[in-house]
Amino acid sequence: MNTLPYRLAIFDMAGTTVTDRHEVEAAFKNACLHSGLEDVTDARIRALQGYSKKAVFRLLWGERCSGDKAEIEERTTASYETFKEVLEAHYADHPVTPTEGAEACFAFLRERGIPIALTTGFYRRVTDLLLEQLGWLEGLNEERVGTGENRVIDFSISGEEVPAGRPAPDMIFKAMEALDVDDAGAVMNFGDTPVDIQSGRNANCGKVIALTNGTHSREELEGGGADVLLASLNDFPELFNTWTHS
Repeated sequence: MNTLPYRLAIFDMAGTTVTDRHEVEAAFKNACLHSGLEDVTDARIRALQGYSKKAVFRLLWGERCSGDKAEIEERTTASYETFKEVLEAHYADHPVTPTEGAEACFAFLRERGIPIALTTGFYRRVTDLLLEQLGWLEGLNEERVGTGENRVIDFSISGEEVPAGRPAPDMIFKAMEALDVDDAGAVMNFGDTPVDIQSGRNANCGKVIALTNGTHSREELEGGGADVLLASLNDFPELFNTWTHS
């Protein structure tokens, strides 16, 4: 039985627990180039990482369509479908690997009875492509809740399965509900982007941890509101022990 002050660990996927090789940025850039958003800069794309991808396209088209909601939605859908095609084709043909220390961190938490949830701005099809390649889909039921003894994680939620994606705390709250945790103060939230940090703060998580070996550097994450910045998940066990033995 877990008697520790933390009862749930929630992790972002791309860049935090899944190695990011800039494939998401590349797919997004490709979709922009082929759907009329040629002027969107690499810096802008990078700054919007962590958000729901469809919401980002809606934002970009909203800046160009003078409030015409029907046109915004039509163009958003077209850009998003292009993005999905490019990204799915990439992940179908390229290996997916965990980030440094991710699986060891999962094992460390599991030994202490702390369940693991993964959140992502991806939609379910790509989320499952990643989970399957990593072996993390095993042991999850149709609701993506862990039921098998051989499971690596205990829950998976994507941005399309909640009313609002990051920086809203909806995915965090959904994970808490699914894993029967009613106190956000007992939740540790991990991410590698400013919006991951914002989401954790908006949920009032007990600890908000940012990784500097993902999509954003230490300099880009400093001052963003995280409780701590870690060079990799390899550093987490030692940090956790200071929290629970102080």
